[in-house]
Amino acid sequence: MTFGTSRIVALDEVVVDQTIQVRAILREDIVAEYCERLQAGDAFPPIVAFVSNDSPSLLLADGWHRLLAFKMAGRREIHCDVRQGDKTEALKFALRANMSHGIRRTHEDKRKCVQLALSEFPEVSDRGIALMCAVSHPFVAKCRLSLLQRSPVIPAAQLETLPGDPVETPPQVETLPGDAVGTPPPVETFPVVEPKTRRELLSRQLLSRLRQLWEVADRTERNQFLTWAQSQL
Repeated sequence: MTFGTSRIVALDEVVVDQTIQVRAILREDIVAEYCERLQAGDAFPPIVAFVSNDSPSLLLADGWHRLLAFKMAGRREIHCDVRQGDKTEALKFALRANMSHGIRRTHEDKRKCVQLALSEFPEVSDRGIALMCAVSHPFVAKCRLSLLQRSPVIPAAQLETLPGDPVETPPQVETLPGDAVGTPPPVETFPVVEPKTRRELLSRQLLSRLRQLWEVADRTERNQFLTWAQSQL
């Protein structure tokens, strides 16, 4: 693990960004308990914040309850482990921050971690997200499927064309010797068959998403999927 520079910083120097807050909820009872312990003289580990060349602000990655407790206790400064990195690096750190210390993560905390990671890194495989969030890859697969099922229905005309999808091209009109040169005859067209039901739309979306996941999956994950698919037949 890479450590940063440890120093005392003013509380108002620390920026909180809710988009990288990985707890399902911030518990007021924990903040109150930490405040009481501070007033009783207990010491706490430093919070962790990231700073980049593009932004001098200290972006909080770990220590949300501690920061709130210090503010509640009327403190003006806090011990901070300052690390180099942008918002993405701060999020990656936050996803694993409470794995081995602090308040034990709940099931909902883990779910929110995975959902944030899937949103920020959709191209990463289930195993990669699992390592990033310190959870099991089957748990990630369930979260990914849940997010997919909750996705809004996309009109058929807006469905994404992926590599490998057939592309319709108009047939070429052959010109033979002696034919009059001019405007080629119109090519016969057929109406586009639109999905008739919501179920058919969802099926198209699911197939499109499965193709995307297949592209980023490793060999083991592909074999696991094929084994599962065969068992459903």
